[in-house]
Amino acid sequence: MTPESNRQTNRQRKRKNVSFSTKFLIEAHRALYERLAPEDRISDDGEVIVPGQIRTRDVEVGRHIPPTAASLPAFLERLDQVYGPTRSWERTLIATACAHHRVAWVHPFLDGKGRATRLQSHCALWKLSEGLWSPNRGLARSTTTYYAALQNADSARRGDLDGRGNLAQMTGLGERSARSLLSKLLADRLLVSDTPYGPVRFGMPLNSLGMIFPNLYPEVVQLLA
Repeated sequence: MTPESNRQTNRQRKRKNVSFSTKFLIEAHRALYERLAPEDRISDDGEVIVPGQIRTRDVEVGRHIPPTAASLPAFLERLDQVYGPTRSWERTLIATACAHHRVAWVHPFLDGKGRATRLQSHCALWKLSEGLWSPNRGLARSTTTYYAALQNADSARRGDLDGRGNLAQMTGLGERSARSLLSKLLADRLLVSDTPYGPVRFGMPLNSLGMIFPNLYPEVVQLLA
């Protein structure tokens, strides 16, 4: 193998090991909008969308008021810090879902953040299935539910046990409740462990696929019937 091919392989490996990258997100937005005709780069408000440009003014999206334009660099840097590092596939799955919502919440572009975010999520999960499954496939089958979930996540918090709003405030379960929940998840094989008191990891029993990936594997329902 030549030095150049070694360097190329290392670059590819490095790209695959990154769970999230705002640089990639911006490049995705640029690549998507550069392919559009100029007349298709106009927002509903009549503004010209510049490919790959972070928004320079404040916006409101329905009832949601995203961070100010001036604060976007700090938010994007924080996204890289939290969701960028390499992690196990289980944590990559969770981090990708969290990053998907947080990018939509931050609303970094005047328009097209949904397309760029979905492409980012698709590529972040590529190393898990090598393209066999894409989150966009699942989202396309439940568009209404997907947008409703994003909108609901942006709503104001309703009490201390509500997971919405300030994600830094988290409430844990008591020890007895946590043990009971853990036992139930192990019994249902949603979590598995090699030993009775060993570390746990995600399980994927066939009868859980309908819940984890709704409508994505209808053949499983027939198989288990």
